[in-house]
Amino acid sequence: MTTLEITEHTFNHSTGKTRYIEAGPKDAPLLVFVHGWIAVSETWLPQLSYFRSLGFRVVAPDTRGYGGSVSDSAFNVRDYALEVHVADMLALLEHLEAKKAVWIGHDWGAALVWAFAAHQPEACVGVAAMAVPYRTIEFGLDRLVSLVNRDIYPIEQYPLGQWDYQAFHQEQRERCALILDKDPENTIKALWAKSSLEGYGKPSPFSKVRENGGFFGPLDSAPESDVNDTLLKDHPAILSKMVETVRRNGTKGPNAYYLNHDVNKVYTESSANPGILKFPALFIGAKRDSVCDTSVSRLAEPMREACEDLMEVEIDAGHWVAFEKPDETNEVIEKWLKTKLSAYWPKA
Repeated sequence: MTTLEITEHTFNHSTGKTRYIEAGPKDAPLLVFVHGWIAVSETWLPQLSYFRSLGFRVVAPDTRGYGGSVSDSAFNVRDYALEVHVADMLALLEHLEAKKAVWIGHDWGAALVWAFAAHQPEACVGVAAMAVPYRTIEFGLDRLVSLVNRDIYPIEQYPLGQWDYQAFHQEQRERCALILDKDPENTIKALWAKSSLEGYGKPSPFSKVRENGGFFGPLDSAPESDVNDTLLKDHPAILSKMVETVRRNGTKGPNAYYLNHDVNKVYTESSANPGILKFPALFIGAKRDSVCDTSVSRLAEPMREACEDLMEVEIDAGHWVAFEKPDETNEVIEKWLKTKLSAYWPKA
């Protein structure tokens, strides 16, 4: 698939403007891919290319605060709550003139599609998520901390476990944005570093962010790093897109995703059914993810209780699993679609 087959669009809706990229026939079964922190829609290009080639209509939006998706009002933390993101996705679905989709998300995009599935089940054929399991971050930081592996994170040394960085977001929000915004290129390169099994089963660097003084210790910006040490070394255009979004929009909006745990919890408690997903769900865990460590923690337990038809697969990759191991990820999603949602497969 050439990039010429990808089209770019923006549309206005009641709470702002959304940019998305798209490929495939308008009347084909719809897959919507939702990115996380910090990324843009183009990070899904390996999936868009693959599933377009199978006959699907594929769409990837920039979520609120990223790329070309912006609020129509002055910055307000509450504009980045899950309830607002769900409304954005409903607006996208209506704009696409579709009634349902398979929703696929990663990181905060996973939290978003889980929330969408819980509150708008009639708009879901199925839901797939990577890194972040269902019924976890939607309930806030306390829920995440309750699922920490205390053999790895003794409570005396690591009261919040690997989730300490989220408290840094909350307690030092201005410094957090300043650090990440000061050198956008090195910030992206640091966050998209190659994964390693070296830290498997050991405390994550994110568990000491407050104690160390910030994401990069006492430094006021990300240190210089070599693009060859990142997952983006062969993708200069995608790196440029992410640098551009931080340079233009800053990280204040993306960081605000971490500042709504209180209202997200209230919203999540109002889920339909209540929160039991009856349609097929897929979870892809990343073995080398030192934060969302589902293979060595209890993080996936609430999801298993709340999904009636759940498939779980683990891939030997880091946090950015779909980008690092696109072939394996695409194969898992394809198998799930064929076995669990065969009626949704594109007609020949």
